[in-house]
Amino acid sequence: MASEKISLIDDLKNSHAPWKLKVRVFKFWEGKDPKTGSPAGLDYIFIDEQGSRIHGKVLKFNRARFIDKLEEGNIYILSKVSVYTAEQHYRPTRREYMVFLNNSTIVQRVDEIDDFPKFSFDFIKLDTLAERRDNVFLNDVVGVYIDSSEVTKIKDGKRLREIWIRDET
Repeated sequence: MASEKISLIDDLKNSHAPWKLKVRVFKFWEGKDPKTGSPAGLDYIFIDEQGSRIHGKVLKFNRARFIDKLEEGNIYILSKVSVYTAEQHYRPTRREYMVFLNNSTIVQRVDEIDDFPKFSFDFIKLDTLAERRDNVFLNDVVGVYIDSSEVTKIKDGKRLREIWIRDET
């Protein structure tokens, strides 16, 4: 249950209760409206002190409130975030839930903590990547870049670039 204590990502549950987290911003990107190309919401991957990751999101109408408040690499206490079931069409983490920063969310930057994780990955073997092509998760792989194709457009305005990498297999 959410409370004033700081929760770990593994403890989060789907609820409207205001949760409090201490997290590092591992990755940040700005969404684009696919119809207009204009800025949409903000997306984050947060890491907690145990190295667990979760997708964080700011919807378009709250964008201006958060655009300059959270920087990659820094640690923050986020109070009054909401937790919901993760979007099914795109999930940058394997977590069942995602957090939303909203009008009530309070952001407090924390000084660097020596043993707080800076990175977190779930690496898979390159030879198992093809088996996962229909999943909705981002997959982390390590390999040596060999080559890539030119960007080509496919249906619905989506673009494709093939990338060839090699690993130890």
